[in-house]
Amino acid sequence: MRKLSPFALLQKHGISTKKWGKDNFSKTLNHLRREIHRNECKIKFVDKEMVRFSKTVKVSLHHKINGEEYILVENRQVFKNGTVRYRLIPNSYTLPAEKLFLNESPKEGLKRLLEEELGITKIGLLKKLKRLNKEIQVGKSKTYPGLTSKRTMYHYEAWLPNSLYKDEYKEKQEDYITYFKWEKYFPPEDKQNDQD
Repeated sequence: MRKLSPFALLQKHGISTKKWGKDNFSKTLNHLRREIHRNECKIKFVDKEMVRFSKTVKVSLHHKINGEEYILVENRQVFKNGTVRYRLIPNSYTLPAEKLFLNESPKEGLKRLLEEELGITKIGLLKKLKRLNKEIQVGKSKTYPGLTSKRTMYHYEAWLPNSLYKDEYKEKQEDYITYFKWEKYFPPEDKQNDQD
């Protein structure tokens, strides 16, 4: 039996993609196709729901600026069509994160995240690098409305030395640029990360 394309699979199960990519939160069907082609996710019909399975690594990067603790957060994504997707969510941090390849280890993904998103090629220079936790997040996808998202998230933490510090970092993708900036750090009980 021939394997259905992502679009045909979504159509077969009554999921419309017409509004995908039309607001500041959702991405297009082409984004999903690219993720599947790159082995960053898979979609499967499970218990009467279309589920997008993925793995992600995120990192809390800390740095002292004028004696105060700051954390690097994603500020915004600017798409070629002019759409700006802000990641400023009240009382939360959107940390630098990277989709893992489905066969990639969390540590390999962290190295790739630091290199590709932030231009940090010397992971050995980071101070106090440690894995904080692993959690499985299940919920309705904001990125691909109509799908359920099941994501395994690996969370690391490290301190950035002065030699790797920049005021702002940016990652260029094929159709958008992601900007990262430093924000004053508050303890975890005051802020939490929430990202789809």
